[in-house]
Amino acid sequence: MDVSAIPFNRYLGLQASRAALTLPADPNYLNHLGTVHASAQFALAEAASGKWLLDRFGEAAADYLAVVRHADVKFRRPAAGELLAKADAPTEEAESFLETLTRRGRAAIEVRVHCPRRGWERHTRIHF
Repeated sequence: MDVSAIPFNRYLGLQASRAALTLPADPNYLNHLGTVHASAQFALAEAASGKWLLDRFGEAAADYLAVVRHADVKFRRPAAGELLAKADAPTEEAESFLETLTRRGRAAIEVRVHCPRRGWERHTRIHF
């Protein structure tokens, strides 16, 4: 599954590369200050967490649906222009997640999303 093909993500114009997702610069995403609206940034981060789950676990998690249970967002500075988001989780947590998912049919993991190379940084923790 390509998360950029999900209808809402497609509407936003999210673009997937091998390791990240990009939200293109668009005046429709701006807030009253002329910077990228927090909800557009969050949508990018949420999609990046889903991409990471699919990339990391692939077929092992194909029969399960991921849902956001909790999110903690810290915006460090205003965002402008095209935004890039990458997600990850510690290897030990990923291994434990897969073992629990396989054994119990459900599991939770904290996925961290960061946005490098765009002059801003934002960290999001999303629990599945």
